[in-house]
Amino acid sequence: MSSPLTPTKFSAADYTDVEGILTYLDNVGGLLAEILSMADLTGIEVHGPATELEKLKKISTSIRRGSRSFAI
Repeated sequence: MSSPLTPTKFSAADYTDVEGILTYLDNVGGLLAEILSMADLTGIEVHGPATELEKLKKISTSIRRGSRSFAI
């Protein structure tokens, strides 16, 4: 939980499938690694079909930590 003294960043994006998410993460991988060296990732939420969510296991554990997925 953030406090008034802890800046928090929230971002939302829409993708048609998990491949879109994985492509995005590949494209920003270096920048994301740099950001994670200076900040804490509090979580990632992904909503989609269970078959697509299964593909998220390809994501590294540092990204998955604190992540949640919701099958729809």
